[in-house]
Amino acid sequence: MRQRKTTPRRQGPPSSAPNSSKRPERSADGNQGEGNREADRRYRESASDFARSGRVKAAGEEARRSVEDEDEYGGGEREDESRDERKILERAKRS
Repeated sequence: MRQRKTTPRRQGPPSSAPNSSKRPERSADGNQGEGNREADRRYRESASDFARSGRVKAAGEEARRSVEDEDEYGGGEREDESRDERKILERAKRS
């Protein structure tokens, strides 16, 4: 069996590298861009609070009913899409 070559893993940028700070850079409007740590923290806190609240089972049941009732509520949207597709095809035939 062949032995694999291993290379040492890099631990991150050296301290003299640009953008090596722990805090994300912000634009003038306060946007952190991709990898927004504040938004991630708020999301994780909200998800944990919801999980501890005991409402998870009720929300799951509501989601299940919603999916089962999709035909009742989603049918009109599909009809609209079909009508729009027919109009597009009719226009294409005329061209």
